[in-house]
Amino acid sequence: MRCVQTTVVILILACDSVFGRVIGTTRRKDRNNTKKQAENMESGEEGEYMEKYSNKVSIEAEQGQFEGDIIRPPKQTENKKFRNVLHKYFWNSFTWDNGVIPYILDKKYSSLERKHILDAMTLIERRSKNCVRFKEYSSEMEIFFGGHWFGYLYVNRLFDTCLTQYVGFYRIGRQELYLGARCFRKKYGIPAHELMHVLGFWHEHNRRDRDYYVRINRNNIKRSKQAQYDKEYESVIQNLTPYDYYSIMHYGVETNAIYRGLQTITVLDKNIDINRIGQRSYLTDSDAFEIRCMYGCATCTAL
Repeated sequence: MRCVQTTVVILILACDSVFGRVIGTTRRKDRNNTKKQAENMESGEEGEYMEKYSNKVSIEAEQGQFEGDIIRPPKQTENKKFRNVLHKYFWNSFTWDNGVIPYILDKKYSSLERKHILDAMTLIERRSKNCVRFKEYSSEMEIFFGGHWFGYLYVNRLFDTCLTQYVGFYRIGRQELYLGARCFRKKYGIPAHELMHVLGFWHEHNRRDRDYYVRINRNNIKRSKQAQYDKEYESVIQNLTPYDYYSIMHYGVETNAIYRGLQTITVLDKNIDINRIGQRSYLTDSDAFEIRCMYGCATCTAL
């Protein structure tokens, strides 16, 4: 028997990453180039951003974590989910100080991937009317600010997954968001969805009142994904807007199905376009309002 020895040569580029080195000088140009695109996105028109992949399957739900694309909700497991929460305790604990999210992008991102992430940030900023702002992290931010030491978001390309470490702001120092190659199949859409988790939002289909609007088909859902369809707990949770089928935080109707083509979520309103459910192209008016409400830029009335 002959043994064939394979030598793998790994080339390590001394230049690190061109985009990693000039991130501070190019960011303004990148963000300015997205203005026209963001105007189209905020209007809810897909245009050239029409998704190549079906909305019916939410790619980010495939990881099998606590809620698909959420790794570990710390204290939040006590009250589970707080999408659309009005309770002051949660707002003070899990929102980013002054609506500012400092961030660092992994140097391993390509220029196109980086653009998609910045597009997602621009979309959220514009739709929230700058109620929240994403700012590139700098050492000047390491000061006592707003009563808390500043934490920051590190957007990491380490894994080929779409996962957020926490929902909302939770910890001092580095907080991780994983956006791998698969997260850019819908351009800026999945990054925008994940950034909504970072702001403090959970999935729409987990609302306590969801049974009035959708039916969860448990028999069609993979056994390992069942927990992703559990309802929110009633404690300290109040909804701010009516159920939003087209929210960027809603799962597609065939997500986590045991067989292709099976519906895991059935819509009870026949006037709803199921092909738009699970969209990752834009923030709805409800999505935008809830950001402004949660971060103190709009007056909120619980339903």
